Amino acid sequence: MSQAEWMEPIVPKSSIDSILPYGAILRPLLNPSNGLGNSDIKKLLLKKGIFIGRNDKDVISSILLCSLLSPKEFEFLQERQKSKEDKIKYKTDHIQWDGNNITIDEALETIHIEENQITPEGTSYSLVGGLPAHTIEDNKGDEVHFDFTVIRTDVSKEWCRTDPTFPGKLIIKKGGDGKTLDIITQHTSEETKEISENLKNTIVSQFKLRQYIQPSAKLETISFSSFTNKNRLLLMLGFHDVTTAGTLVFKNVTGLEMGIDPTQPLPEKINWMKDRVNQLIFSGKYLQKAEYFELEEYHDCIIVESIQATFEYHFRGIKGTCEIEYGFPKCLSGRRKQEIEFQVNLGRITKADQSLKAVEQFILAKFDQIKHELYIKYKNP
Repeated sequence: MSQAEWMEPIVPKSSIDSILPYGAILRPLLNPSNGLGNSDIKKLLLKKGIFIGRNDKDVISSILLCSLLSPKEFEFLQERQKSKEDKIKYKTDHIQWDGNNITIDEALETIHIEENQITPEGTSYSLVGGLPAHTIEDNKGDEVHFDFTVIRTDVSKEWCRTDPTFPGKLIIKKGGDGKTLDIITQHTSEETKEISENLKNTIVSQFKLRQYIQPSAKLETISFSSFTNKNRLLLMLGFHDVTTAGTLVFKNVTGLEMGIDPTQPLPEKINWMKDRVNQLIFSGKYLQKAEYFELEEYHDCIIVESIQATFEYHFRGIKGTCEIEYGFPKCLSGRRKQEIEFQVNLGRITKADQSLKAVEQFILAKFDQIKHELYIKYKNP
């Protein structure tokens, strides 16, 4: 056995129902790509009576790896990972369409996609049932969906989950003017995100070869760098003011993650935060009334990473509530924050019952409509 093999943590082959992991065996579960963040780990340590003021992931993880977990504490980590991975994340790109009167369905019939373009060799996952076929979702063929399921094959990531499969979706539709394509990726795990991106890029490349899209055209994304600090904040607060004819109405902000921009002067009241505070996390009710939002003097110097809010929806006689988290994930800690794209996570939905899938698509479509209007209004010239 080589030294590298000897140093690798042993992944338990027994069922997690009969073995309680500890030490280095837990490390794959703490990987950010598995959905767990600093706040999750700090929350668990706080339950154990361990308070950590620093936000350094290496320090926080090391302390947890040196601790013994009770069954309930391990279950907490599992549930946090599962809830974050299973949430639907939603992202929209736009690109100019030059296919004239050809429908998207007809255009797709003229191209050929190989499965290894979507799942290259050496990946730690595979597509269930192979390459997904598209379905037509309107009566013209100008909105198509690719639905797929991914199975995770990396045992080091999968051992702590009872279900290693994840759903994903790619939606391609023409914009209202017929001159743009809206390309929407819906993913859960990192694997489904990668497949959605690969499928999207492959289709766009082949559409360019057939002149449906100009070769020089670029995907327009809503990224961190698309706004000033003030306008980025106004974009995120804009979801609280806009309603879609009463079908999706903002109710309450229940979660908030924010920080300060060290390159901007700070109001005297929060000047003490400079070089001391990396991130502020709030949880509660009616956080939209925080003075950071209501007072304009803060708008140029704060960076909001994410907002979690409750909305009320009305769909085909169904009235319920839903939780939506939106923002620029990891923009406070990411080294390449300028490239981080706006992401929407759809959480718990009430009253949907048998119509859950239809309600999910309805909510996401309405939210996307608001997002596009706000983007046009607040993006950099």
